[in-house]
Amino acid sequence: MLRYPVDAVFHGHAHRGTLEGRTINGVPVFNVARPLLMRSRPDQPPFLLYEVPREAVPAEEAAANAA
Repeated sequence: MLRYPVDAVFHGHAHRGTLEGRTINGVPVFNVARPLLMRSRPDQPPFLLYEVPREAVPAEEAAANAA
């Protein structure tokens, strides 16, 4: 995780951890273990949605890909 550029890390087997942390270089780490999600957020469904930001595509490249 430190060698490659990543936007987020999802971790699902630590049932007794915290919901969110960060790597030493600041990448968010989300614990998505169902028991933890159910216990920590009982009023929400036991899953996490994470939106990855998209980079803008130059108009010329978008036009070339559409053809």
